[in-house]
Amino acid sequence: MIYIDRASIEVPSILYSEKMIKLKNKLFSFHEIERPQERFNYNHYFIKNVKQDAVHLFQGKCAYCESIIDNSGEIDLFRPRSSAIQLTGKYNHGYWWLAYEWNNLYLCCPACNRNKRNRFPVEGNPISSPKEDINNEKYILIDPCAKADIEENAFIYNMDGEIQSTTYRGKVTIDLIGLNRTDLMRRRKKMANDLFHRHQLYKLTADDDEKKILFNYDSKNEFFGMQQFFLKEWNIDNKNTKKTTICQIKDEYRKNLSIRKKKDLDYDVYSINSKQSKEAYYQTVKLIKRIEIRNFKSIKHLNIDFPEASKSIEPWLVIIGDNGVGKSSLLQAISLTLCGENYLNKLELELKNLIRNAQGIHKATVKIFFTGLLEPINLVITKNDVKITPSDAKVLVLGYGATRMLPKKGSTSNIDNGSTNIGNLFDPYSLLKDVESWLSDPNLVSSHDFNLIASSLRELLLLPSSDGHKDTAIFRRRKGKITLTREGNVENLYDLCDGYKSVLAYVLDIMMSVHKRWPSIIDAEGIVLIDEIETHLHPTWKIKIVSLLRSIFPNLNFIITTHDPLCLRGARKNEVNILSFDDVEKEVKIENIDIPPGMPLDDLLLGIWFKMDSTLDESTTRLIKRHSELKLGMEKNIENELIEIERDLSQRMRFNGGKGLFEHYIKTLDSVLNESTVSLTEEQINIKIASKLQKKLGHL
Repeated sequence: MIYIDRASIEVPSILYSEKMIKLKNKLFSFHEIERPQERFNYNHYFIKNVKQDAVHLFQGKCAYCESIIDNSGEIDLFRPRSSAIQLTGKYNHGYWWLAYEWNNLYLCCPACNRNKRNRFPVEGNPISSPKEDINNEKYILIDPCAKADIEENAFIYNMDGEIQSTTYRGKVTIDLIGLNRTDLMRRRKKMANDLFHRHQLYKLTADDDEKKILFNYDSKNEFFGMQQFFLKEWNIDNKNTKKTTICQIKDEYRKNLSIRKKKDLDYDVYSINSKQSKEAYYQTVKLIKRIEIRNFKSIKHLNIDFPEASKSIEPWLVIIGDNGVGKSSLLQAISLTLCGENYLNKLELELKNLIRNAQGIHKATVKIFFTGLLEPINLVITKNDVKITPSDAKVLVLGYGATRMLPKKGSTSNIDNGSTNIGNLFDPYSLLKDVESWLSDPNLVSSHDFNLIASSLRELLLLPSSDGHKDTAIFRRRKGKITLTREGNVENLYDLCDGYKSVLAYVLDIMMSVHKRWPSIIDAEGIVLIDEIETHLHPTWKIKIVSLLRSIFPNLNFIITTHDPLCLRGARKNEVNILSFDDVEKEVKIENIDIPPGMPLDDLLLGIWFKMDSTLDESTTRLIKRHSELKLGMEKNIENELIEIERDLSQRMRFNGGKGLFEHYIKTLDSVLNESTVSLTEEQINIKIASKLQKKLGHL
């Protein structure tokens, strides 16, 4: 990290344009009036316009890690706008008035942005309004645009590419942003070795011009801060009289290595349920990188790479496949690995039923690799024992089976430790939490948090927004109950239709589970597993459910299964995977696929995603089969029957409305027959038809 002088370029003109002034006025007007259960809709159009200015200011590098990113970078708000998470997990309501301010906009690589998120720790009380002097706030993160921060919290580098600091603020910054990520250390180590070899040549040459060429460096270089450090340590720039040999640097590294290992060990042995290890939990993001499963139920061996993040929203893992192939088993394997030994033992599962039933197989294993943890979390199951290493839960994990409904008033889940809850994945009768008692209690959920949750629920249920007046809030707390006001009618939460209750059951359960650690629901981190997410959903909801949940819980990693193509509409690139049984290898396999945007549902169902033979009713399918037999010339004197079938099919196909594959069935078959100059067998005709349909689907 190096100092960046914001005064080196002018403030982008777009930020004081008439349109921006209107945006800022709208932002301030929104916060002048109490608006319960509403979120301000930030306009991000200006980001594209200021990004090039940010690239110029930060010289095409990430403000924090100094990776060269140019236009692939993102804009980070140094002070978060909606909420700011402290090292203890507490949060303030953010710095909304700085959302459009140039001094708060930083060019950032996706990895640093993903690690930093809304974390902004301060000492003492943070400022809470634009009326307060921001200079009085004792923020902890080092600001690359504050010269005093860089000078007072100097970073130290070693030959392995590791960055260290002698100050508390420096150490927090390194850990929180993840400046010692594996890829960064690898690239910095390579550069450090290159610098060392140049240093050796530098000492051997007497030519001043050659010396200048060896170390002709400038601030635009990647990892310039590290270059500066080593060149000063070697006294190459003649501005620093301190002389340190490379051996001394290596000795210092060895001494610091034991300290680093101890620090990392502390971070690895923490528990999410321990009050003493809060800083280890909140200071670093834990995100799934890879999953390995062996001999768990029907799964012989699976390796799953978790999708890469897309900007500020966490990726999902969406699993589709035939019934019985192992989708639910996959969710169960992940949940058991992450829940911690104490919780797992309380589930009282029949261990032998979790091990693949095959000769010579005596144990099942699962490994899950995370960012922010040095070693994977390991699960080993034998017929008589189960072992999770490390034994304490490291992340919040929640699991929901295909059967899930709101529990009755006053009921509790079978196992409820206030966070981890996966029992419903294994037992459909396992009750979810009594969310109404929780949400209606002002001692458990403050008025501010209640309104934030209510705004998310209104978005989830596709309800219209209020007009900003207090008395028009849709969700209310009434004598221990939660009511919903729609079109003048008041309904109790538990009196809603099954579709609403099905979604509310697990969404409110998620909110209740994360609220203890993440009062600001939008900042909550963890893993959520949902089996058959489409259960009880109306088609309108099925199309939007993934996008809605992404908006409400942008920082949670969801792993879901579905049989419904409508639920794939919100999936992004590399997120959808087909689970299938390989008849040759005799094992379950997983294949990552992409669904072309805009693909009609008929084509989706008939493609490699769901592998259906037809989306038509049985009688129409029989007509098509009979038509195929007649067209292939298997019988004589069939003209009248053929004409009658084609008339009937044409009448039936009018409902396709120009969409799907089957409207083109007759044309495709005729095209194949007309193009051939020789007689074709039935198998050859089928191959040619399949080829034409594949071209339509774009899979050649």
